[in-house]
Amino acid sequence: IEGLLEISKIEARKLDLHRDTVDLRSLIQQLEDMFRPLAESKGIDFIVHCQAELPRFVSTDEKRLRQILLNLLSNAIKFTPNGSVELHIKYRNQVARMIVIDTGIGIAKADQQRIFEPFERVKESQTQHISGTGLGLSISRLLVEMLGGNLELTSQLGSGSEFCLKLFLPAVSEALPVSRNQADIQGYVGRSQHIMVVDDESSHRHFIYDFLQPLGFVVHQAESAEQALQKLKTQSIDLFLLDISMPGMDGWQLLAELRNRGFKAPVIILSADSYEDAKLYQKNADFQAYISKPVRLDKLLEQLQRCLDLHWYNTESIPAAANDAAENNDNNTNTSLDQKTLIALREFAKIGYLKGVLESTEQLESQAPKKQWLKQLRLLVDKCDLDGIVNMIDELIKLKGEID
Repeated sequence: IEGLLEISKIEARKLDLHRDTVDLRSLIQQLEDMFRPLAESKGIDFIVHCQAELPRFVSTDEKRLRQILLNLLSNAIKFTPNGSVELHIKYRNQVARMIVIDTGIGIAKADQQRIFEPFERVKESQTQHISGTGLGLSISRLLVEMLGGNLELTSQLGSGSEFCLKLFLPAVSEALPVSRNQADIQGYVGRSQHIMVVDDESSHRHFIYDFLQPLGFVVHQAESAEQALQKLKTQSIDLFLLDISMPGMDGWQLLAELRNRGFKAPVIILSADSYEDAKLYQKNADFQAYISKPVRLDKLLEQLQRCLDLHWYNTESIPAAANDAAENNDNNTNTSLDQKTLIALREFAKIGYLKGVLESTEQLESQAPKKQWLKQLRLLVDKCDLDGIVNMIDELIKLKGEID
């Protein structure tokens, strides 16, 4: 339904485009972090080649560029049973060429124009068990045309496909204020912050939970506005993340009800609608931030920092609070920090985030390089035995004396 609405907006010229200053290299890194685990889970290689002269900052609609690349890369991995998927980025004369190449099932010449039409999918024995609506490529081509670019397909049945995206992405000289890389953040200073995520889509709630819980947040989930209000009778919340489109009481109505009941906690709205559309309908709504879906994790961290006045720390900067405690009791502080990092490592292993697994392991090794259990943990990490890592950490947490 969302895809149909988006196509309708595009065809009616009702879809607004924005000019953002985009950190292009950061965007590419985020895509690589997202798709590499998916490719590895299928046993295929995921390769990214960036031209050395690629500018860091460019001007374009960041949400739409991300959406186009997400569609192209997810399709490539979906329809590649073995081999590789590659993303090549080239830049010359303010024009970017982003090429997605796969060694997948390929597309017959007779089907190569048809697949860009809504709901059209190639129907054959290799694709009949692969889910999809047939809207991704349609939306991508329409968005590319709105951005003034071009999307071309070269493919041969049985030999893979190549999608070439050409877009005018003028370089921007001024740099954005760069916040700390989300992959470096290990937590924040101070007491645990309680966050309630209200969204009728369980996958969206679990996505937020899996990201925030390892950082030390206590994440409460509610599948409806009514359930959220019920939970608030027994639980104090520091910040709300509210979806707008929900059956029954929607996000705007829940926000109004929260304020009517005297809840003063910050509220961040999560919505697939643009902020401009939201302002038209909710001029007086009392919320502190608005993040468009699909949610960018760096934007979420940025708004959490602002709304809750957080101070992040990473692998290289132990928080001042921990340092102060260390002066009084080194052993207790080291044990506490080890356990917190272990829990983060366990969550990264559960969701298959290999980069987080490696960084957490390195942090533990830097804190206590001579501990015997760390040598066993490193063997599991080197073998990418994620289940083994989770099981080992569960045992370590049960036997607290092993960590000391």
